[in-house]
Formats: sequence, structure tokens, C-alpha cells
Amino acid sequence: MVRKRPELDNLFAKTEQDPPEIDSIIPSEGRTITTGVGLKESELALLDKIAKETGVARNALMRWLLRYALQDYLAGKINLSAELEIVQTRRLRMP
Repeated sequence: MVRKRPELDNLFAKTEQDPPEIDSIIPSEGRTITTGVGLKESELALLDKIAKETGVARNALMRWLLRYALQDYLAGKINLSAELEIVQTRRLRMP
């Protein structure tokens, strides 16, 4: 099969599509489910500081930051595989 050549009338034409909007992948509307997340004291203190400075609730700030990170991940701006490390742990075998 012969590969079709790209049109050369616009050399600066976009070759890649924009990633889909995060709201189409993870809608901001809908039921909110409470979940527990373990945070370091310093992380929680910084979240509280930012929430106080901006006048927003801590949970709203955390949801916004999470959605921001998810958007960057889906857009390829965050490479989690580069951050993974193999850690050996000891755990009990359950009876």
C-alpha cells in the first residue's frame, strides 16, 4: 500500500492532535466519593497554608491539584515510569 504524502501547502500546520480536555475524560460533575490518603505532616501543613492564602477549602484545593496532575499525566508531561524504584519489603504470609 502506498503511503499518502502530507500536504506541503502549509509547512507550519499542526501534525499532532490536541489531547482531549480533561473534563471529557474525568468529568468535574457527579458524585464525590470520600477516600483516605496518607500525607506527611509537612505536605498537610503546606496544603493548609495554600488553602488559607487562597481562601479555598483544603479538599477543593486537593481535588484541583489532583486534576491538574492527572491532566499533565494524560498530556505526557509527567512520566511516572521514570520515577519508579524497586523496593524490597518484608511482609507476613497470611494464614
